[in-house]
Amino acid sequence: MIRLFRYQLGIGVLAVWQACSVLLVACFLWCGSAGAQSKLLRKTAVLQQSAALTIAASPEPFSSVTPKAQDAKRSADPGLDQLELKNLPEPRPALPADPVQLTGELVPTPVRSNELVGRCGNEDRVFMISTRHLPYYACHVPEEEAEFRYYQVNGYRCQKLAEEDYFASLMPNQPIVFYVHGNRMAQKDLLGRATAVRNYIRRYHADFPVNWVIVSWPSAKEGLVIRDFREKGRRCDAQGFYLATLMQKHSTKVPMAMVGYSFGARVITGALHALAGGSLAGRKLHYEPLLGREIDVALVAPAVQSNWLATGGYHQLATKNMNSLNLLFNHRDAVLKRYWLLNNNRRTQALGHCGPTCFAPRLDGSSLPVIAKDYARAINIRHAELEYYRKCGNAGYQISKMVNGLNAAAEMVSVSKQD
Repeated sequence: MIRLFRYQLGIGVLAVWQACSVLLVACFLWCGSAGAQSKLLRKTAVLQQSAALTIAASPEPFSSVTPKAQDAKRSADPGLDQLELKNLPEPRPALPADPVQLTGELVPTPVRSNELVGRCGNEDRVFMISTRHLPYYACHVPEEEAEFRYYQVNGYRCQKLAEEDYFASLMPNQPIVFYVHGNRMAQKDLLGRATAVRNYIRRYHADFPVNWVIVSWPSAKEGLVIRDFREKGRRCDAQGFYLATLMQKHSTKVPMAMVGYSFGARVITGALHALAGGSLAGRKLHYEPLLGREIDVALVAPAVQSNWLATGGYHQLATKNMNSLNLLFNHRDAVLKRYWLLNNNRRTQALGHCGPTCFAPRLDGSSLPVIAKDYARAINIRHAELEYYRKCGNAGYQISKMVNGLNAAAEMVSVSKQD
């Protein structure tokens, strides 16, 4: 009897032990699975952050669409009339905004951040000229005069103008400042970015009215990084022709300055070169060459090859229409460091990465006055336009000195006309 009791007790203990073992194994497996999931989630987050940093430090995106397909798409561009204006990146505490009724248009007003509410230069006149609907490539630029789209900007409201109304709206004898944006800039984002740049410059220059002209060219983000980077580089030649045509339309007696960022700087130097009779992609303007325009130019992180403005360079005649050059570069720029990917030649460098090199002389044979500043210490590896204006060594102050010089030239023009 005792032996039977011991036998049954042993069987019971063994069963309990087996049940506990199974329970422990199940708990162990569940904990291990949860830990693996947590570890996997952490690893996924790290990979996402790494990918974001890689994209931020990589060249700007590219399109795999062929040139003919791109030109076929241009007619579908809705233009500014049908697009919404978007907030600036990194908005600060903002004021409420309501839709504003325009002439035949309804465009929502963007939220106005403190970054824009500052000194706005109320006496200035601001315009926007769009080439986004025109052919993308130099070989397709029409021989006849291109039909640009003109807008007048009042605060955050844009009113479409006819060409003759645009020129009639310009303040006579007042300086004109052209602003040309860089790559990956959609139409809906442009007004906010251009307004921020203008206000950073307005903080420092004297109280005199200026005609600000924003040039809007087709640079919205498209496709894969490398292909898009090369695609936008090919578009710069056509945009140079368009900008040169616009400059031809303006009076040569009015002082003029130009501010360009990244590929926008490349558009500016190409336009000055074409204006002087130079060729782009094997073509020239059908206008008479214009030399000695004496335009003050500011290039911010220019995506221009370092030897293009030298004698024999692709844009060598650009200096024949320059009065001075302000070069704001960053020798740590992670995007411009990879500029050589445009033509797969590692010996090529971007002017915005290596800094000043060699420049062709001006029309009178004198050396081009160049003021260069390296922003690497303030910006580090970032390729971001507004960082040049926000950080120490403010680009707004640097460019404002150039704009201030236009006032004296404008006063001289007024006095000569009165005499």
